[in-house]
Amino acid sequence: METAAGRKEPSLKPVTPEMLELFEKPTIASQLPIVFDNGHIFARFEGGCTVCRAPVDAEDIHGVITRPFPRVAIVQAIGACRSCKIYVPFFMRYKDDGRTETRDAAGNWIFGHSEREGGRASRWAAETMWALALAIAVLGSLVALVAR
Repeated sequence: METAAGRKEPSLKPVTPEMLELFEKPTIASQLPIVFDNGHIFARFEGGCTVCRAPVDAEDIHGVITRPFPRVAIVQAIGACRSCKIYVPFFMRYKDDGRTETRDAAGNWIFGHSEREGGRASRWAAETMWALALAIAVLGSLVALVAR
């Protein structure tokens, strides 16, 4: 069924052997982060139920991350909604420039851009925070030595 805007509405699909096979794979969270050669990083994968809109816990999303091209990562996963007791399919493409493409439950493509997780700025910030924490620890040790 299509909406007035021409988008297909989601419908519940029967569980397929492919869905069950994906759910036997490791969690997507265990396969992260996705790191591209240009330094862009996708460190988190979140999904929600297409029926009740509740978040699906990371430990309940299983599947595979493939890298068909150096600048693209594809996540194909299945999540288990604990509220509805249904399987929720996920299909996303991540690109090294931060663009994301996902298919919703009705098969519509949704395009986005992620700046909050990845990119050089986030990687630089993480490395800077690590270096700062190390410097503070070393400084604390030096102060303790001098105080003796």
